[in-house]
Amino acid sequence: MAPTQANAAFVWRQFIDLGRSNSKKSKRYRCRHCQKDFAATSVGRPKEHLAACEKWQAKQRQERQAQDNAGYLPSYSEAIQKKITEVGIQHISQDESHSYAYDAAAAVIAGGRPFSLFESRRWRYFFTRIKPGWKPPSRAAITRILPDFYPGWRSIQFNSIQSQIWWTKDQPLNRASVHVP
Repeated sequence: MAPTQANAAFVWRQFIDLGRSNSKKSKRYRCRHCQKDFAATSVGRPKEHLAACEKWQAKQRQERQAQDNAGYLPSYSEAIQKKITEVGIQHISQDESHSYAYDAAAAVIAGGRPFSLFESRRWRYFFTRIKPGWKPPSRAAITRILPDFYPGWRSIQFNSIQSQIWWTKDQPLNRASVHVP
């Protein structure tokens, strides 16, 4: 997952800035949990370290267990932070993200669900657990996808209806009608 401002800030709070030993070298950092020192110029290495740090993982497991016992549902950002530490960095391409958004919008449209379906906290938490690098489409995004999706879906539904026995076409007036027995 590409680091965002909030995720980067969360990761950096887990480290102590030791500064530079030489102006030509990278800054050095110390993990607040296991006291390991290393150099880093971006948030990537610290994220990878947190994903592998045994003391950090133990602390996270203990906090999650306490929250689970209390029946607590974590926020969207907490779920992302949890996933970062469990699996490290997961990158998602823009094409893959658009493909997921199109499929999600198609499911909403074809299922007759409200366009705001994925905006609820629980849906966002659910999708974060499955694919942390992907953000479900908003109602505005689904509205933008609708013109691309609807013509194909309409023709599939129309062909399905026409193939039914009870569908006839009134030849003299050239209009479709439904005969109800």
